[in-house]
Amino acid sequence: MKLLARINDETLSIEKKKDVIQELDRYFQEGDAATLSRLACLQDVSSCMRKCLMESPKLLFRSLVLCVGTVYKKVGGQMKTYSKPLVHTLIESLKSESCRRELLETLQIVCRSVGLELFMPTICSALESDRSERAGILQFGVVNWQLFGATECLMLSKGLVSCLNDKWQEVRQLAVEFAHKLAHLLDMGKLRHIASRLHTRVPKEL
Repeated sequence: MKLLARINDETLSIEKKKDVIQELDRYFQEGDAATLSRLACLQDVSSCMRKCLMESPKLLFRSLVLCVGTVYKKVGGQMKTYSKPLVHTLIESLKSESCRRELLETLQIVCRSVGLELFMPTICSALESDRSERAGILQFGVVNWQLFGATECLMLSKGLVSCLNDKWQEVRQLAVEFAHKLAHLLDMGKLRHIASRLHTRVPKEL
C-alpha cells in the first residue's frame, strides 16, 4: 500500500505525514469492510502503526491514535493474530497524559475487536511493577470493567493490591473504583493474602 510507504518516508515533513495518516484514516472510514478485510497488507498496517506510535513526535500522536481506532473498527477481527505488539505499544503510551481520552477510546475499540486476552500480559506487568501508565490502565479498567471475567480478575490480583497502595492518590482512588466494579468477581481472601505477603494492606472500604 502506497500510503504506508509514504508514512514511513523519513523525508516527509511532519505536516505532510499528518496529511498521509489522515488520508489512511479516510481510506478505512470510507472503504467497504468486506473488501478491506481481504487486504493482504493488514499486517503491514499494524506494524506501521506501531512503529509510528513508538517513534513519532507528539504532533502526530493524536492522528495516529485515531487512525488505529478507525482501522480496528473496520477490520479489527482480521488483525488479531498480529495485534499483540501494537496492543503493547498502545498500553505503554498511557504513561503520557497526551491524548489520553482518544487513546482510551481506541484501546476500547481494539480490545472489543481482538479480545482482552491480548491485553492482559501488558496490563498485569504494568500494574505489578509501579510503571507510569498505571493510572491510564486503571481508567481503562473502570470504563471497560464488563470485559473482565473471573480469570482476568485472578490475574489482576497482585497488581491491584499494589495499586491500592500506590504512592499517588490518583492511582489509589482509581484502584478502589476498579475493585468496586469487579467486587462480584474478586477473591477478597486472595487479595488480603497477597497484601499480607507484600507487607501492605487492602483498604477497609473494600
